[in-house]
Amino acid sequence: DANQAGTFFKEEFDKRFYQPELYKGINCGLSNIDSKTFGWLPGQIIVFLAPSSGGKSVMMLNAAMHANKVCNKNVLYMSFEMNSWLCLLRHISLSFEIPYSQLKDNNLSPDEVKNITDGLYDPEKAYFEYDVNMEDPTPEYIDQKIRELIATKGKPDLLVVDYIGNMTVRKATQGAKDWENQSHAVKGLFLLAKRYNIPVLTAQQINRETIRDSRKSKDDKKFMSYDQAAASGGQNLMHLCTYAIAMEPNREHGYCILHPVKMRDAWFNPFPVRMNREFNKVSELDEEEQQHILALHGVAT
Repeated sequence: DANQAGTFFKEEFDKRFYQPELYKGINCGLSNIDSKTFGWLPGQIIVFLAPSSGGKSVMMLNAAMHANKVCNKNVLYMSFEMNSWLCLLRHISLSFEIPYSQLKDNNLSPDEVKNITDGLYDPEKAYFEYDVNMEDPTPEYIDQKIRELIATKGKPDLLVVDYIGNMTVRKATQGAKDWENQSHAVKGLFLLAKRYNIPVLTAQQINRETIRDSRKSKDDKKFMSYDQAAASGGQNLMHLCTYAIAMEPNREHGYCILHPVKMRDAWFNPFPVRMNREFNKVSELDEEEQQHILALHGVAT
């Protein structure tokens, strides 16, 4: 009874006031989002929506690295579209601020190689585990990997799935279409998040014009649903996720505008971030830069 909840409120408020770290999830490293949410909490699915080559993997990598390096959380990063070497090169590029192209060309001095080799080794830190499996991109395989980690290194605090569009299920119904299998895979991820009580960060591809057209239709008081334009499995993903954030990239000028699509217990105004693909790095812009970019695009805040 809320009319008799004064004591309960005071007790719970005091717990959160004196030990806030016990009641907050994993920050993503972007203050415009972190200040409006409790972080990524156990059991949640968080999805970034972006067009092809729109920065989905870069955004997830930066959020995962922040969780690992700043929040000291164990991360399991499932890659269903890149091999282990490319995953490691992106990781090193971001960690050591070395141009990705330079790493791919093996253009490093012996001292740079030693610096990377020594810098990657830190047994005291939480783990950041990459798992690459393009032959079995299923919730069943992820479940197996989580159980292996629990038995060896400890349970992951964050699961990253790159990305949902490449997933399927092992026991697919005969004749089922790809989008139906991916819809079942979304349900599988949701069950994993609940079973292991961890947040799941993933991404989904949307058509390049979807964000702009959706924004315009909203301004014109018309309705256009992101899940209608999202690639396979989109409707189920939008239903089960806690947060869905759309990415509107501008590759020519190196930034990306983030839009709230679904924020179950929070909201943020659209805002741009710097996307430095040379270092696979996402960084925040100051307020003046943000307002300038939003004005250029006619984005209301």
